[in-house]
Amino acid sequence: MRLSKPHFVFLRALSAAQDVSSALTAVADVFGSDVDAIRQSWIEGSEIRARWIKAGFFVQTGKVEFLGA
Repeated sequence: MRLSKPHFVFLRALSAAQDVSSALTAVADVFGSDVDAIRQSWIEGSEIRARWIKAGFFVQTGKVEFLGA
């Protein structure tokens, strides 16, 4: 699956840190972005998450974290 650079950074950080909040912070750090804007993009990006879930990108690790409304 083709990924944008921010998405690649996010998924790589998520794999290493195993939590969404840390991965979003990593994206903000790498790209010099506002972490709150990055978090909002995660909350609003349900279409991308849905594609990733369908493709099997995520596996449950026992800890469930929800960052959304």
